[in-house]
Amino acid sequence: NEVYLEMQVPLLADMAFARELSLDMAARYSDYSNFGSTTNTKFGLKWKPIDSLLVRATYGTGFRAPTVEDLYGGTVTTRDSYTDPCDMTFGAAANNPQVLARCLAKGVPANFHQLAADGNAATVPGQQGGTDFTSGSNAELKPETAKTWTVGLVYSPEFVSGLDLSLDWWKIRINDVIVGESATDMLNQCYVQGVDAACSRFTRSTSGKTIGQVSSLDRTLLNAGYQETAGYDISVRYRLPEMAIGKFAITWNTTYVDYLERKNDNVDTTPVRQYTGWEGNFRVRSNLNLDWQYGNLGLGWTARYYSGMQENCAFATECSNPGFSSPYTGNQGINKVGSNTFHDIQMRYILPWNGTISMGMNNVFDHQGPIMYSQPNSSFTYYGGFDIGRFMYM
Repeated sequence: NEVYLEMQVPLLADMAFARELSLDMAARYSDYSNFGSTTNTKFGLKWKPIDSLLVRATYGTGFRAPTVEDLYGGTVTTRDSYTDPCDMTFGAAANNPQVLARCLAKGVPANFHQLAADGNAATVPGQQGGTDFTSGSNAELKPETAKTWTVGLVYSPEFVSGLDLSLDWWKIRINDVIVGESATDMLNQCYVQGVDAACSRFTRSTSGKTIGQVSSLDRTLLNAGYQETAGYDISVRYRLPEMAIGKFAITWNTTYVDYLERKNDNVDTTPVRQYTGWEGNFRVRSNLNLDWQYGNLGLGWTARYYSGMQENCAFATECSNPGFSSPYTGNQGINKVGSNTFHDIQMRYILPWNGTISMGMNNVFDHQGPIMYSQPNSSFTYYGGFDIGRFMYM
């Protein structure tokens, strides 16, 4: 059951240094049968000191209950691909004495080697194991709570007709964020970060030829400590004066992520993991669009830019920075890949019966992104958000 109230309150108007000053307020009360009640609010302020400048700011709180699927969707067993940090060839223990000491203290034998699905020693990191792990829903999940801040301005200078500039800063923090950890993440938390709670979510074999091997692992959904991100949105739009050859417009939108971090519990000594620039978490995303309209005919060109990424090394031969070390992965090399830009083009014609026919081509130059062995957002060695080949449509 929910009830909400929204109010827009004009405070000042048509005054010196206050062409507009208004306050937006909202509150929502929610009552859940399995989580109790919560009240969340939002406050927004709009101020136009002069006609060409708008200053805006918001503060809000949020609440997200786990979905039915999160809670009661059931569990499945999978044979995961992972890297055991206690492995003395590919794991963090090979180069980090502290990690090695933790492995030995928890019963992992010296000179330990992770076994692949065929029962032989793994020949590469991230190899599929031969044991079923559990993943899926978790009926004990708690709701997420959040706080959001934004501050920005929009400037439309009177001396340049058709130009709009905007800059916004944003920050979002989610507490008890619901996450699904990978097997490698959980093992790293136990042995590299020293998070004892993670050590209780898996067991190792204590006898036979598989002694020390991970024999069971539960990576069902859980509530992490928090996740927080902050950054900037920049927008430039310019509509040129209409000319005999038509109307031109330029739009450039960019997002810059200052940081994206997550902490897996609320223990002070647990390190915070940084995700910005790793795998599919780009520091910069930018779209530039040029548009031309002449009567009923239009033509548009778009460039989509993605900044570079980095990943943990899968093979020693492709490590661009083999000496990299972090409190999350230990002494484990990384591989950096460069930025990528995709170009799209579209032609359109407005038809006389209130319709438009469009023809276009995405990834005109058939650009191909880099090979990434960490398979970000994908089941293949390629970032799942990139175009795969050239795409044409009508």
